Amino acid sequence: MHRFPLLRVRANSNRQTLISLRQTKGQAGMTLSIHKALLVQNDLEEAFIDFICRKGRGHFPLIHKRMNEVFESLPEQQGNALHQEQWAQRLYQLPGHNGLVDLDERLQIMQEKYWPDLPSLPIRWGKNPGARRLKSIRFGSYSNQPQPQITIHPRLRLSWIPMLFVDHVIHHELCHHAQHYIPLPYRRREAPHSSRFRAWEQQFTEYADALAWQRLRIKDLLHPH
Repeated sequence: MHRFPLLRVRANSNRQTLISLRQTKGQAGMTLSIHKALLVQNDLEEAFIDFICRKGRGHFPLIHKRMNEVFESLPEQQGNALHQEQWAQRLYQLPGHNGLVDLDERLQIMQEKYWPDLPSLPIRWGKNPGARRLKSIRFGSYSNQPQPQITIHPRLRLSWIPMLFVDHVIHHELCHHAQHYIPLPYRRREAPHSSRFRAWEQQFTEYADALAWQRLRIKDLLHPH
């Protein structure tokens, strides 16, 4: 028999996060947010119950299939060009962290918020490439050998980087940490950025803003002035 926590359900219209289950801020219990297009899917009732009981952690093939179908049917993100311009302007104006990044603190905040049941792990800055131009950049990496560890690219120490983007990268690597400790059943192999990984990643509250900010500032990250 299933035992449910205190649960609040709300419908959303968010193109980036179609379904999420999070601790209700400042209150007891959890909040389940589901895109309104998923709520009318009659074959998802049992899958939703499973999603709630497992706190959104695991492999939910039917939900992921319906999410992909809904995503493909939605109109282009954020509407018209004027809204896009206003959104880009807001992202450009996000305050930077001014070099005040304590990786251990940010990791603890992200882990307590999204992955409180996972084992803790160390985090460190990677090797500094200096100011030279880069052709590509790997913002973070996760390794589980010999022990789990997260490494963050030192370009994210630049003072104009917003904290939400640093948090997004740390959360991304924690999702890989979750893959290591929550394996698929029957020892099936899993792609690093599998469907369940993407579902976990999209639970980051500011996921859409983080991706949009990255697209806007990637050239500055590759070749900082």
